[in-house]
Amino acid sequence: MSLEIYWKKAIEQTRLSIDDESLYPLKTDIITRDLYEKDDFIIRKLDTSKFNKKKIYGPKQNPFCPWEKILEIDKIGDNHQLILNKYPVQKGHVLLITNEWKPQNGWLDINDWRAIQQVNKDTSGLWFFNSSPIAGASQPHRHFQLLRRSRGEISCPREKWFLEMNSYQDLNSKLKKSIINFVLHRTFLRIICIRRILLFSCISWWSFYEWFSSCYYCFYKLPTWKKIIQIRQNCMGYH
Repeated sequence: MSLEIYWKKAIEQTRLSIDDESLYPLKTDIITRDLYEKDDFIIRKLDTSKFNKKKIYGPKQNPFCPWEKILEIDKIGDNHQLILNKYPVQKGHVLLITNEWKPQNGWLDINDWRAIQQVNKDTSGLWFFNSSPIAGASQPHRHFQLLRRSRGEISCPREKWFLEMNSYQDLNSKLKKSIINFVLHRTFLRIICIRRILLFSCISWWSFYEWFSSCYYCFYKLPTWKKIIQIRQNCMGYH
């Protein structure tokens, strides 16, 4: 059984931050029934009646570098910090941020996953990560969000759906195949367009097509990374 030390610290820091007027809890109203008949989603509307957003002129400041000390919960490893969300949607809404600048739309690294694991072993719940403004991220500095859940409480209304998807054995499932295809497509677009891993000066378009097709097949059949690297090396003509 986890001790939930981080959660207890978050609650205490929430009290101090509210007294200091450094925390601005957001109020939401559930409007699911007005828009949706099923119960596998919860739709909330943000109440902005008491929310006054100040206009700031000039360069936008990074609220995580440095972060407000009154919001500080605990240090996580050597690279991350656990703090309160300044605009929480529930009590104890926490953020796991990188100590130094890392882009929100960049690749996550092993230190990110280790930090999440460390927090999750003590205090668990619904983790989510908005990877860019189009996904809802308001800050470009890397941050993960955690809404704590008590023992036995579902993390979100779609939890059952995700668990069922994870237990499917039939890889020919139309829905699962669509998800895999979408993820693969986005992954390769990112590799090609953003990371520029391929050296096009050393590879013909036809070889690239063969490499892409081979890797697509291998990803779909879930091989080891060693096998994928081997295929890439064979197609590019070196060993």
